[in-house]
Amino acid sequence: MSIHPGGDNVIIGTSDQNVCWFDLDLDNKPYKVMQYHSKAVRQVAYHYTYPLFATASDDGTNFFIEFKLTIFNRFN
Repeated sequence: MSIHPGGDNVIIGTSDQNVCWFDLDLDNKPYKVMQYHSKAVRQVAYHYTYPLFATASDDGTNFFIEFKLTIFNRFN
């Protein structure tokens, strides 16, 4: 599990090959569920300054994912 430096996003690696991205400002359910690996995801980490996170798996692969957080005003 990794918490974004801003504190409102969390990524979690699972034993069923998924990476779950939670946006805590929106919901308590995953914002996005991604499956890049063929075995359990053992490590995830956000980059502290760039919009990136990394995943590592038992299948021997690492992925670096660039993301874009969209800021919007819910009251307009």
